[in-house]
Amino acid sequence: MSAPAPADPAETLVDLVRTPLAGLSLAQVAARAVRAGARSLPGVDGLAVLVVEEGRTRAAAFEGADAAVLDERALDAGPGPVLEAATTGGAVHVDTARPPEHLAPYASAAARRGLRSVVALPLPGAGGPVGALALCSRETGAPDATALAVADEVARCAGPVLANAVALAAARERAEQLTAAMASRATIEQAKGVLMARRGCSADEAFALLSSASQASGRKLRDLAAEVVAETSGRGTG
Repeated sequence: MSAPAPADPAETLVDLVRTPLAGLSLAQVAARAVRAGARSLPGVDGLAVLVVEEGRTRAAAFEGADAAVLDERALDAGPGPVLEAATTGGAVHVDTARPPEHLAPYASAAARRGLRSVVALPLPGAGGPVGALALCSRETGAPDATALAVADEVARCAGPVLANAVALAAARERAEQLTAAMASRATIEQAKGVLMARRGCSADEAFALLSSASQASGRKLRDLAAEVVAETSGRGTG
């Protein structure tokens, strides 16, 4: 039975561009990108899309039985080609039998898993790489020129989409932090009002009482404030 024909990279680009980012998490966008890559590169033994920020993997998605090995955290052998591609913005090829010296620990660990070749390509974003597209093979040598060209095109398609997904995730996180901060401030203001009523003190004095209690107990100010408010609510309903 013949292998399925690879998908047209142009169709992959269209699929990725139409990804509804607003309704998806960063991990889900990465999963869509790796599936699009797998359709275009059906002959590889493993394919992964990893989003990397400040040297750490934020999201990862895999296709193929060997793909999980492309996440360097799974090998516990130090930095590998994915981190290097994501950091330097250059393509990295590792022949596990003849690796560059600085990637020798990674190559040794990958070889023990049966891999002979690993290629990592940067995922380009407007401000630099946002991660890497990685593919692996159990056969010696790099993928042929055609496969590398297709993989590079897939990376160029996926990079901007993932960069937008990273930006959207950061915006969501900031919005959540702002919402939490506003809720915390409201609770603290309520607790200050309670203390002012109980002790006949000023707003500044009430805040100082909360701050002192927070420092003495090692608890967060907002947690103590919530406790003060809860106690008052309990008395009111008791």
